[in-house]
Amino acid sequence: MKKIAIIYASRTGTSEMIAKEIGNTLRDANTKVDVKTVLDDIDFDYYDAFIIGSSVRLMKVLGEADGFLTKYKHIFEQKPVSFFFIGITMDKDTPQRRDRMMEFINPTLKRIPLVSPIDIGLFAGIINIYKIFPFLKLFGLKEAPKDYKDWDKIREWARIQKKLLLR
Repeated sequence: MKKIAIIYASRTGTSEMIAKEIGNTLRDANTKVDVKTVLDDIDFDYYDAFIIGSSVRLMKVLGEADGFLTKYKHIFEQKPVSFFFIGITMDKDTPQRRDRMMEFINPTLKRIPLVSPIDIGLFAGIINIYKIFPFLKLFGLKEAPKDYKDWDKIREWARIQKKLLLR
């Protein structure tokens, strides 16, 4: 049986939701999948491959994900790994938006130059202004969360990763 760890960083829960859905898509009788946060204890030797995900906020990868990738880069230099990143920039999937999103991610990738991800998935998430800036409630703003997730796109990306990571 092959084993994949999906490891994510999340502040508002969107990365967690997406990581769990990727796990559900990958899991079958021949593939064990564990979903963990970057703060969990992880037995890296146990897994055959990894998928690492993070939100992108304020034009950068979450600090805890960046630190995790930097700390454990020696693992990801040796084993198959794919990344996914979630940001509101991807509310429209265009070449320009992908390029912009990669501008936000590239500083993290430059810190791990010997890690060669098999793929990088870029997805939209949910924008909930109150989770990001809770003090805005004091001003009486009534902004409903906007959900831009494309579950079909996320599941298809996950299916492709399974083939690429476990070949």
